Amino acid sequence: MPEPITLDPWLALHANIGELVKAWKAAHESTFGLHWKKMPPFSWIFPQVDFIRIQRLMDTVMQQCSSQASITLKLHAAAKTTKNLAAQSKYYEAMIPYMGAVAKAALGLKTIANLKQSKLQGVNIPVKDANPILLEYQATCQEVQSAGVMVQLAWSQIRRQG
Repeated sequence: MPEPITLDPWLALHANIGELVKAWKAAHESTFGLHWKKMPPFSWIFPQVDFIRIQRLMDTVMQQCSSQASITLKLHAAAKTTKNLAAQSKYYEAMIPYMGAVAKAALGLKTIANLKQSKLQGVNIPVKDANPILLEYQATCQEVQSAGVMVQLAWSQIRRQG
């Protein structure tokens, strides 16, 4: 009988958030990326980006980020009580704002996908309404990047000890 695979909690957490960030980045690229299939006359032949699916995916990313954040809080509380888990404690401290930033970015991308879906359906959206949403999303992406740097530093400390 094979032995069950034991995975350290920080490795599982790192893998989970990595998958959530991959999903967010793929949706971001689908929403904003320039591709020859999106340009006329090819856009009449090839199907366009499905912004409704992107909205659903971002809902899932937000839900998973919140559940991972609650797990991280529990792991952080357990790591604080153990003396030799200082690096893991710092990692968990860095992950909590990072997950919040990813969830906030997913919400912003969901809003932008909703705007783009409305535009595909023929609704006229004034630039003055869309521009603040895009600027807020840009600031949120910067927040994800800065929080990601802290996570990378904490992750490198864990890997050095490990």
